[in-house]
Amino acid sequence: MEYEAFDSVDIATIEAFSNQLSLYYDFDERIRREKSRAVQIELLSSMGTLANSKLDSTDFIRDVVEGLRQKFPYFLVSVYLVSSEDENSLIKVANSGGTSSKWPVGKTVPIGQGLLGLAARTKEIVCVNNVTKDPRFIPVGKNLMGAELCVPILLQDQFLGVLNIETMETDAFHEFEIHAVQTLANQMAQALHNTRLYGQLKYEKEKMDQILAEMDEGVAMTNGQGEIVYLNSVFKNQFPTAQIGEDGNRVFPFSPAFEDHPDFEYLRSGKTKSLFFEFSYEDKILLITVSQFIDFDFSKYFLFLAKNITQIKRYESEKIKSERLGLAIEIAGSIAHEINQPLTGILGYLALIKEDLNPEDPLIPDLQEIESQAERISELVKKFQNVVKIRTKAYVGTSKIIDLEQSTRNNQGDTL
Repeated sequence: MEYEAFDSVDIATIEAFSNQLSLYYDFDERIRREKSRAVQIELLSSMGTLANSKLDSTDFIRDVVEGLRQKFPYFLVSVYLVSSEDENSLIKVANSGGTSSKWPVGKTVPIGQGLLGLAARTKEIVCVNNVTKDPRFIPVGKNLMGAELCVPILLQDQFLGVLNIETMETDAFHEFEIHAVQTLANQMAQALHNTRLYGQLKYEKEKMDQILAEMDEGVAMTNGQGEIVYLNSVFKNQFPTAQIGEDGNRVFPFSPAFEDHPDFEYLRSGKTKSLFFEFSYEDKILLITVSQFIDFDFSKYFLFLAKNITQIKRYESEKIKSERLGLAIEIAGSIAHEINQPLTGILGYLALIKEDLNPEDPLIPDLQEIESQAERISELVKKFQNVVKIRTKAYVGTSKIIDLEQSTRNNQGDTL
């Protein structure tokens, strides 16, 4: 209560204490920031590893949101992605923290609305360390806000969404924090990209599996060591002993024919893309096609297609027989036509000769015999002309000849 109670010594002492206290608080703030940076670096590292292992981007985004809320004193962390139904809107997909929010998960926000929409529209980071002084800020709850950071999630130039962070304190975001959040946003973009690639590959695989399963041909695949890595149901029915994981060279019954094929080494060396051969198995005739291809990791695989051509072969055999039958009938008709012309002349000359001879002439019996044999030939010619289906009968030894009687009457018999 006294005037001039502090002398120069007291003032110097207080100033020294004040300076020490200021240094202490400055040192404490540095320690706090370094600890925060260490935690951020640890979080970035763990999330980077997680981004490469997660196949579901939704799980990864939730892990990032929860990790930020657990590691740092943020009031609200949320993520908005471009809506699949409307590319001009964002939809909230993850949220951690906050109270009394009017924007729950599933909320749709037009691009351009508020600080969040501004970051989406400009594709640039929006950082406001005192939102009460920014008219673009839109409060979504009853709590007073201090600062907001909106970081666009970009995959190269493709805009995917926004990572949004809000705090109760002002001046909460510094350069390192902004950089750390941007790195997390980049990891989210990579996770989304990985998920989409995985989804696309999964869809293509399912579509290919469906196509292979519905094929009429048997399909099998072996790797470079000969191990069976794929079999469709048709191939399993064709070769029941074949199982995934077994050595195809051992369980495929056509392996010897495959390895003995003249183009086998050309296929292995890549000089030819595929080879094929017929293989008789049990009561079936199979057309085996083998192709070699190299996967994206430069691993070699053999693809085997086994098509049942038994019916085709039978049809071809019947077709050949039918063609031979048609040819034989045509030949028979042609022969009959060619024989009939000189035969008609012979019979005509015989008639003229007989008219000029006396009935008692000794040549008459010989001429009658000639006429009888000629008429017999004429009957045979008529049968040739009436052939409708070639029938055969046994001849000398194991040989067969055409049975004209059966062929013209269409009776039962062996077909040529």
